[in-house]
Amino acid sequence: MNRPNLWQQFKPEFKERLLKSGEKYDTVNTHLIPLLKRTGWWTDLRVSDVNSILTFCDVSSSHMGAFDFKYGDKFLNDDKL
Repeated sequence: MNRPNLWQQFKPEFKERLLKSGEKYDTVNTHLIPLLKRTGWWTDLRVSDVNSILTFCDVSSSHMGAFDFKYGDKFLNDDKL
């Protein structure tokens, strides 16, 4: 069985936020979503990628815990692992 990509693992509320941001910012559709679709592990993302996710999902880093940063817990569904 193949591992789902990060886009498939993303919680619906954050997918919606990215799609909404994509209506205004091309980089979401040309870079960020394609990156999530070709990446299987949160730990393969760069710090700048995580920063973009926070920005375009409108999530403050002050609302993030260590496991949110390290493993994407805030953004990813548990049942897709």
